[in-house]
Amino acid sequence: MKRFILFFILLLILAGSGAGAEEETPKELIINEPVLITSAGQSFDVYLIKVVLNDLGFDVDLQTLASKEEIKNFNQIIMVPGVSFKGLAASGISFDDELQRISGLIEAAEKNSCRTTLIYIENFPHNEERTQKILELIAPLSSQMVIYEGSDGPVDYLQETAEKGEIPVFWIGDRNNLHQEFLHIMGN
Repeated sequence: MKRFILFFILLLILAGSGAGAEEETPKELIINEPVLITSAGQSFDVYLIKVVLNDLGFDVDLQTLASKEEIKNFNQIIMVPGVSFKGLAASGISFDDELQRISGLIEAAEKNSCRTTLIYIENFPHNEERTQKILELIAPLSSQMVIYEGSDGPVDYLQETAEKGEIPVFWIGDRNNLHQEFLHIMGN
């Protein structure tokens, strides 16, 4: 009888301490300043995200052509994927150059323990094949993802990758009201 009572007390203690419990998925998007935000494919969506995060009080450093050497100055990198030929031309780089830049950023982020956040808000599948290549570089190594649920194209891939890697996903329902959407996924 004493053994049974001791065993029962031990079970209660373990249950109360959370021992053996799985780590809970974050319920809110985490922004860990200082933050570097960059485009991955030179889509102009990166500017929308910067404005929204600034409006919410976050100090984010937008560098559309951020290099891997700059990662050490930041706790988090937000990558906004989407290939824009106009953006690439305006930046004076080729798609292959952009892939190399993104690979370098991801490698440096891992090396420097810099949190990587993927924010995908594209609402139409332009340059889908090239955007897919970029997503395949970023998504598996992301620590969290924000995805516009009205996106066409690679949403299934992102969701599948997130499930396999146990990466938290935060869904945005209204691309025209990003400020409110981000307030919601940040728990406000």
